[in-house]
Amino acid sequence: MNWRSIFLVMVLGVGAWTAAEAAEGKVTVQVTNAPLAEVLQSLQEQTGVEIVLAEPIEERLTLNLTDVPLETALKLICQAAGCTYRKEDGRYLVTAQERPAPMAAPPSPAPEEGRALVHHGFEGEVEGWLAMGGEVKVTTEKVRVHTGTGALEYRYTLAPETFNFLLRPQPGDLTGARSLRFWLKTSHDAALLVIITEADKSRYNAVLFSRANTWQHINLSLDRFLLADESTDENNRLDLALIGNLALMDVTSLLAQMAQKSLPPEERHLWLDEFEVSTGEAPTSYTVRPGEQGPELVWDNFEGGFLPWITLAGQVELSPDTPLGEGHSFHWKYEVQPNQLTGLIALFPRTPAAAQARGISLWAKTSTDTTLLIGLEEGQAGPQGKPSYHTLLPLRAADGWQKYILPFAAFQPDEDKPDPNGRLDLNQVNIAFFVDARLLQGQTGSGEMWFDEVRLIVE
Repeated sequence: MNWRSIFLVMVLGVGAWTAAEAAEGKVTVQVTNAPLAEVLQSLQEQTGVEIVLAEPIEERLTLNLTDVPLETALKLICQAAGCTYRKEDGRYLVTAQERPAPMAAPPSPAPEEGRALVHHGFEGEVEGWLAMGGEVKVTTEKVRVHTGTGALEYRYTLAPETFNFLLRPQPGDLTGARSLRFWLKTSHDAALLVIITEADKSRYNAVLFSRANTWQHINLSLDRFLLADESTDENNRLDLALIGNLALMDVTSLLAQMAQKSLPPEERHLWLDEFEVSTGEAPTSYTVRPGEQGPELVWDNFEGGFLPWITLAGQVELSPDTPLGEGHSFHWKYEVQPNQLTGLIALFPRTPAAAQARGISLWAKTSTDTTLLIGLEEGQAGPQGKPSYHTLLPLRAADGWQKYILPFAAFQPDEDKPDPNGRLDLNQVNIAFFVDARLLQGQTGSGEMWFDEVRLIVE
């Protein structure tokens, strides 16, 4: 099933219930911020099976399930609401799950200072950095220097099917490193890959978005680097003692092609200052912390000082508007246009805890009523491409900030890219994408979304 079909079935309501489907106990749940009691009442009306809420449970749910067995729906609903159910005398009893009182998540820890294993200040020297396409030099112009008297300046021309990147060969033994830290500024909005390549050519990538003419302090945890799709590694682990090179690559033109946009060839600049590889911990590390539904893996809390998600269309920034009243959220402002993919791309955590996760928890807000399509793409390609799975999240402007729980069991496969094993394998997921589904309706218009505290609910 392609995205348009998913949208028609799940959003436009092409799912009126037949007597045969009801007899089989199949149900549909399409709710936004609905009380648990109303959701259970809907299941009872669809199936004719008595479902009793045995005690008051003040939970509100946002779920999108289509044509699933009744017990599957009950399981997902109870996971999201923090309750449990049992079958007794032909009916279902839903009760509160015994668990400790919710723990407030502590503030993100301040990054450890650590020790610099590599430090490049660019005070008169390019420090061994090379330009692959374009030119590199040290600039001393004050407006292009962040710290001291010099910075690295990379000048290149962005054009389709060209690769432009800065390369630092043989940085040395990086054993004990936990983060990359540097100041970055670009002359244009730019989607960048930060690349670490081992001596055996195994390549690991992290992504970030740079806003034009704005210095950003990048504090990037090494656990955010994922093995590139076309790369292999015998132990699937970044070996810091065997690093062949470090690189920064502009992939803006590649993403423009994905979004079906054209970018004219143009000269661009990238400035790099105070680059270091450090043993200190970054606030962007994938840590497991307490949450309302149990332990949660922090996917992105947007407290690293930079933009970790890439936009295919529109403008992004860190915003002080947050649901918890502190820190930053991720703010996306965009236009939905015909034949242009309007979305965001984020790398999915590749950790043992993430591989065992049962759902996504996130805070979101929108400026206009719409539906957000959230997709997960596995890295290993099948006969018809990389398998992907999707779910839909209706968002209403009047709701303001809301916390949403999205069980992975509710993600549906894209039938245009069938999965050979027929299941979502989280240990193979590389990227996630967030798309305004108005595009699939053939609609246009402007929009704004905010995201914060994006987490994975782990066992």
